[in-house]
Order: sequence, then C-alpha cells, then structure tokens
Amino acid sequence: MLFSRTLAGLLLGALLAVLAQAHEDEAGFEPIFNHQDLSGWTAAEGWAVRDGQLQVVSRGSNIFTEKEYEHFELRFDFKMSAGGNSGVYLRRGGLEVQLLDDYAERYQNLQDWQYSGALYGFVPPRERVSKQPGEWQTMALRLVGQELTVVLNGTVIVEADFDELKTGERQHAGLAPGPGRLGFQNYGGAPIALRNLRVKELAVGDAEP
Repeated sequence: MLFSRTLAGLLLGALLAVLAQAHEDEAGFEPIFNHQDLSGWTAAEGWAVRDGQLQVVSRGSNIFTEKEYEHFELRFDFKMSAGGNSGVYLRRGGLEVQLLDDYAERYQNLQDWQYSGALYGFVPPRERVSKQPGEWQTMALRLVGQELTVVLNGTVIVEADFDELKTGERQHAGLAPGPGRLGFQNYGGAPIALRNLRVKELAVGDAEP
C-alpha cells in the first residue's frame, strides 16, 4: 500500500510539472483568432469560420492580420487537404513559409525549398516531418531581428539569417527589417483549416526559450 501511494505521488508530481511547463511555454502569447469570426483580420474572399476553425472554402484572396508585427513568435495548428497548398506570410512583400501536402504525387519533383516549413525560395527544411493530409499539425515561427526559426511538429527544420540571404542572387523586400502583417495564402481555393493561432511579441535580444 505504501509503495502504491508513493508511486501515485510521484506520478502526480510529474504530471503537475508537465502542466506547469506547458503553462510557462505559453506565457505571453495572445490569441489572434477568436474561433468565432474574423475580428482582427482583413476582409478576404474565400475564407470562413467553420467548426471554430479558420478555413479556406473557395477561391479568393489571401488573409492578413490588421495588426503589424516585427519581432514575434507565431504558433498555430493546421490541417492540409489532399494536394493542399498554402503558406504563412511574414513582414512585408509576401515573404512566405510554405504549407503543403508533401505527400501529394503532383509535388514529388519540386525544389527542396518548396516543401512544408521551407522559407519559400530561399531555405529548404532540414528534414521532412510533415504529417499526412487530414491530420492536425503544429507550427511555430520565431522571427527576432533578422533571424527566423521554423518548428514543424516539434522539430526545428529551418534556421535562417535574413542578412545572409540578402547577399544571394534572389532578393525579396521581406528580407529587410521592419514590421508587417501576418497572413495566410488562399492558393486557388485549396482547403486548409487553422486553429489556436497565437502570437507573442518579442524584442531584439530576446533569447530562445
């Protein structure tokens, strides 16, 4: 009996520690989607709130936050459709982190910087860790100063220095410092579902958690 009580106490302590860590990891994050309507977002055709999710439901336009962000961490869940294609826009000029059904046959011969989590056109993912279409996935984008980190399903897949990228052949307005709206791509009406969108504003010099 004593052993059972001790084991139960240890398990409870471990659970509380995990919950405390999870709460600490989310400290400072503010929701940017209320799961009810498009408050805080610009009007965009082809988007709707269904089942508490932000979804592409038809062809239309890209959707952006009304507020601008420069140094931040964005976290969200997403679910791709079969053959789906979308992206997350950062800062200005449409600098994009790719969201894709990496398993679709039509996408098997793309450039390596076109797969999920890539900084589109610039930096490919270190490894392909995306899930099958129809499964919920998690992504975190941390942009502080000129350094971007992309975490897909718990794995760091991109670490990019925008200043280094500016010296290459490809140029993009989004590589320059400055604030911009966050956005998501409506790629020809390809369905995608988003939930739990939240942002933590940061400052240059903020260390990784």
